[in-house]
Amino acid sequence: MSDASTRLLTLYVSLTSLVALPFLVNALPALPGVLTPSFLFFWFFTSVAEKWPVTMPLRNLGDQEGQAVAVSTAFYFAAIIVFGTNTAVLMAALAVCTGEILRGKSFMKTVFNVSQYIICTAVAGRAYELFAAPGPFLLAKDWPGLAAAAMVFMGLNVFFTLGAVSLSLGRSLIEIWQMTNKTVVVHDIALYPLGAMAAFIYQRETWAISLLFLPLLIIHYAFRTFSNLQVETRKVLEALADSIDMRDSYTYRHSQRVAQWTQGIGEAMGLQAEDTGLAVSAARIHDLGKVSWDNDILAKPGPLTPEEWEVVKRHPLIAVDMLKDLSLYREGVPLIRHHHERYDGQGYPDGLQAEEIPLGARIIAVADAYDAMTTDRPYRRACSPREALERLWEGAGPQFDPQVVEAFYQVWEAEERSLEPSGKLRLARQDETG
Repeated sequence: MSDASTRLLTLYVSLTSLVALPFLVNALPALPGVLTPSFLFFWFFTSVAEKWPVTMPLRNLGDQEGQAVAVSTAFYFAAIIVFGTNTAVLMAALAVCTGEILRGKSFMKTVFNVSQYIICTAVAGRAYELFAAPGPFLLAKDWPGLAAAAMVFMGLNVFFTLGAVSLSLGRSLIEIWQMTNKTVVVHDIALYPLGAMAAFIYQRETWAISLLFLPLLIIHYAFRTFSNLQVETRKVLEALADSIDMRDSYTYRHSQRVAQWTQGIGEAMGLQAEDTGLAVSAARIHDLGKVSWDNDILAKPGPLTPEEWEVVKRHPLIAVDMLKDLSLYREGVPLIRHHHERYDGQGYPDGLQAEEIPLGARIIAVADAYDAMTTDRPYRRACSPREALERLWEGAGPQFDPQVVEAFYQVWEAEERSLEPSGKLRLARQDETG
């Protein structure tokens, strides 16, 4: 994270804590009366829930960045109903602080999470009080208050969380929302009815609330398993793609480099983060179908026979067969299938042309071709970067999308400038400029 991003994030956390402070001060008069067995009961289990959240990865960002979700939201929601807003605010502050300390989080992260949960709980509590009917809590008559409180709590929590992620990654709120794993929303929605049920049961038979721990535990375990499976599936497939590259010393880390170029092209074209990320994810495993190739084909120093060429042309389809039932890559499958199509319709496997080819596939095609041309192969020596770029320009129109080649040129030029800051590299493009 850059220094500017760090400063903005610090300012964001500071402002969030300042907004939370009046809510906390307003709740402090309730402190002498909160240390009851009931309060401690809620505090303990909420702290435990905060200690072991589930990190749901952001779409197409891997497991390095993600959203932490926990079943503790159900307890905060129940506390609003059972204890009232001010007591619920105190419980949220204490429970989140306890959980963050147990998790070994930094001071800034602890302050931010405590602050945002104070705000969420306080405003949601006010919404519940405004719309709930007077008298004892009953699901049938108080559902407007429950609905209002749930929408407010969830909306504020999403806003504050995405804001922090946006500043830490240097991306807009819209981009971060697009990359958000929407399963997180499903997770949160499921917790509010359980919180309301917990409050209803607790007010009638305190001990019976323990019966809800099992469904909450099941929800937590299910989402943790789901998250782990997503991460592990991606890692396995990427490892397999890397192992295919390593079968041939000439293509070592080919897929990684193609993914890096794809990232740059997507950003240069101004694509939305979700679309760029999807293309990068597909590029990372675009040659997965080469697992079916014999070493004789991979390392053949001369031209392929017609039979061998037919085997080669099938590798996108083999990759599709491997990935088609995996929801994690469902949107990326068309990009992998069509990354060897040509702009003029002479490519494979389906002979698509121009705009018929998914944009992500057109981007991968350019990145793939450039890396292939600048890498030694058994049947030829590598081209120089400049020569490879000239060939891309020659192929712009017949083979490649001209707009994608233009975007690649921008990325390439920026890369060359960073390597040679003393002079600006120029490429003669008479055919393009006239």
